[in-house]
Amino acid sequence: MTALTSALSIVMAVSCTPDTDAFLQRQRQTFSQVLEPDPEARLRMWAFQQQSDGSWVPQSNAVAHSFTSLGLHTEDDERIVVVGHHLLEIPSDADRAQGVAWTQELVFDGTSWASRIRQLEDRSLQGHTDVQWLDDELWFFHVRQAPSQDEVAGGPIDPVLEKGPHRIRSSPPTRTRFEREGVSDPSPVWFQDELHLFVTQVGRGGGVHHLVGNDMEQRRHFTGVTVPFATVVEGELWLLAQQLLQGRFLPVLARSSDGLTWTDWQPILDVDRKHMSGCTSPVLGSISGDRWLFCVEPRRNPTSSARPG
Repeated sequence: MTALTSALSIVMAVSCTPDTDAFLQRQRQTFSQVLEPDPEARLRMWAFQQQSDGSWVPQSNAVAHSFTSLGLHTEDDERIVVVGHHLLEIPSDADRAQGVAWTQELVFDGTSWASRIRQLEDRSLQGHTDVQWLDDELWFFHVRQAPSQDEVAGGPIDPVLEKGPHRIRSSPPTRTRFEREGVSDPSPVWFQDELHLFVTQVGRGGGVHHLVGNDMEQRRHFTGVTVPFATVVEGELWLLAQQLLQGRFLPVLARSSDGLTWTDWQPILDVDRKHMSGCTSPVLGSISGDRWLFCVEPRRNPTSSARPG
């Protein structure tokens, strides 16, 4: 997930209409285009496979484009599902009036990719972004109100910059899990029978909060990093984040065996600046014994970079 989320990523749920199936089919067709090559795309999603020596090797080409705010879960140890938001099309007012909420998911079986949309049954949702599934619950940053088309036309709108309390919620049932001004990017995980939540804090005192339990007691605050993603690997709690290193946002990793003490942050990737302008919103998952890392490259000049190396 990423703290910079445009208005394109906001999905509203109001009321349903008989045209829901046709509407969702059109959304599926639009979303499928993120898997079609686009050399001019400003955002590219890369996949890196971990080797036996611990290094990470990228696939020869970007696996998707115009897709951001990544989250990840696995299905039956056979498929990695990367959730996020595409930036291909601005929803119209008529689209919002459909009153349908859904998640956008890219499914990877270790060889090939497919896109899918999962419709959400909970119609009490008013808006969501920065999504992450934990078991059968969708965790998200609650957006109070989607911007109008006129507001979108004026430029990208980052809901993280909204004043007032920000709500991290989950559904079903829809409930507020944590509330504080400037928080976003929720990454929940179960570790040693305890619920852990990591969130970005934007603004003064920014970084990543580590919260624990149903009461969301703050255990730690990490400085110098943003956009967390937590997962359990071989009995350890792994926390990925992005950090500004020599002018680029790149993935870093900290590990904990008890959820209390942590290793120092360590860079994960060694990619040439000439080939990759950054690697943001990192997520990690394993299937069939293979470990994969995915991230989004923001490109200032789409014609200047090729494969990371």
